Amino acid sequence: MLRTEPKDTYSQAQSAVLELVDGRKDMRFKMTAAAVARDRKLGQEHTELTLRNMEKVTRFRKQGENVFERMVDRIAKLNLTSDRVGTKAEARAEARAAKKGSAAVASI
Repeated sequence: MLRTEPKDTYSQAQSAVLELVDGRKDMRFKMTAAAVARDRKLGQEHTELTLRNMEKVTRFRKQGENVFERMVDRIAKLNLTSDRVGTKAEARAEARAAKKGSAAVASI
């Protein structure tokens, strides 16, 4: 599922669409581009799965590699990646610790 902007200018409702593979708005294409942008920002090697998906999404597309690189650049400019790498469990633990810290300050 891919979250999208509302179709109606005045609507604040959330919307999501399940996009088909090999369509004009290919979900695998965008997700792979996002993974590549993140890996590059963090200075990491691409995983085997990412490399395989890069091959899949560019193979039959006209000027596939150029189009893919433009999408990677576009996603990188959105600055969606975090500078730190962590798991969801670590993020939850940090949130709990911060909440306890603010509760301790409030009780003083």
